[in-house]
Amino acid sequence: MKKISSIILLISLFIIVGCKSNKTTAVNKKYINSDSLPTLIGRTTPDALLHKDFSDWYLDEYNSYIPDSKIIKKLKNRIDLYTIEVFYGTWSEESKVLIPDLLKIIKLSHYPEKKLKMYAVNEKKQSFYGEDVQKKIIEIPTIIIYRNYDDKNGIRREVGRIIKEPSKKLEEDIYNYIDNFGAKHKKSKKKLKKFKNLNY
Repeated sequence: MKKISSIILLISLFIIVGCKSNKTTAVNKKYINSDSLPTLIGRTTPDALLHKDFSDWYLDEYNSYIPDSKIIKKLKNRIDLYTIEVFYGTWSEESKVLIPDLLKIIKLSHYPEKKLKMYAVNEKKQSFYGEDVQKKIIEIPTIIIYRNYDDKNGIRREVGRIIKEPSKKLEEDIYNYIDNFGAKHKKSKKKLKKFKNLNY
């Protein structure tokens, strides 16, 4: 009897572990939305947009977008210190413009793809595993830029977000958030150094 109980317990543990691992590995999930269109939901990779259901609009915009080469050159030396998190919808007209543009900027600036977090949402702005919770996603697409402090422990700080459309060109908005944060960080470091050098 003890042997049977042990086997049942072992099988249960395998099932639980299997379910948990599926949760972390399930990417590029699709469903048919209320307009009968194939739609991505949850964690996605850039490759998902090359699928025939999305490639027409994705490639049209990707190939036609020409980023500012001067800004791209500046981003190359700095953008890898940041994590970029994107919430978008394959059903959203704004996403069909901004996401291909973003992915082109990322490729040209040699941004590490592992630092890019892409989440497709439904019409209620919800992702599959609740990645949108506590992120205050009101409109899409929303691009959130974080400064990484400790990659191992996931310590980071939001430095800016681009919602629906950029205020200037997308690569310029991204660079401005990074540059402004860098300037503030340097300024606070100088103040701290000055404070430490004061004699009382």
